[in-house]
Amino acid sequence: MRLVFEKERRAGFRIGKDRIKKVVRFVVDGIHDRIDVIDTDDGTYVVDIVTTNAGIFTTAEVYSLGKGATLKQRLAVLERVPQLERERLRRAVTTAYGESVPRS
Repeated sequence: MRLVFEKERRAGFRIGKDRIKKVVRFVVDGIHDRIDVIDTDDGTYVVDIVTTNAGIFTTAEVYSLGKGATLKQRLAVLERVPQLERERLRRAVTTAYGESVPRS
């Protein structure tokens, strides 16, 4: 997995099971690609997992959306993500919080 913060990428990301409050999983394309929206004691994380080449390669991008942020603030973090991925992530985050998808 790659943890994506402002202009920084780190290999390796873990969340202790005892720190997770809620996980909402969205299947994107087929059964292998998915987006997980994870609420923790430390904030909200979005994990975008994509599998390519018939399941040979799997990549994951992890976005930290902040602790105690409003939906608008969470979505603002995603503005730096490329358009195609941003729309998928925005849809997942807004659905996880039971709200309609705001227009960009």
